[in-house]
Amino acid sequence: HRDALCQEHPEVDWFPDRAGDVAPARAVCARCLVRLECLEYALEAGEKHGLWGGASPGQRHHAIREGWTAEELLYAIDSRVGPSVEADEPAETTVEILSPVGDILEPVSDPEKRACSSCEELIPVDELVFEHWCRTCW
Repeated sequence: HRDALCQEHPEVDWFPDRAGDVAPARAVCARCLVRLECLEYALEAGEKHGLWGGASPGQRHHAIREGWTAEELLYAIDSRVGPSVEADEPAETTVEILSPVGDILEPVSDPEKRACSSCEELIPVDELVFEHWCRTCW
């Protein structure tokens, strides 16, 4: 899209690996005029890689699984950080004793930890964001 702010930032890694820093991309997306359209495209096209509209592949997968619209996903992303999209604090969350492994949920042997939906690292449940992501992947 010609109004996409990402086109003005070739230095930003829009397709970071699982351990990559997504903060620069998210900061650009937060100011983009076509953020919603970008995320709608990614959800409709089933984009499995990269940040689109500021949402990670795991966040988009969760939104699709939950039947969320792009607007609902952006609300969830934005409301977790309050006024600053670059904040690093997760929202309060509750958890179930299941952990995502690939595209299915499996029981976890340690109910105090769950696997991050993106990197699959076991994380204490009270540190997960929206029940699914570690702070790095969110």
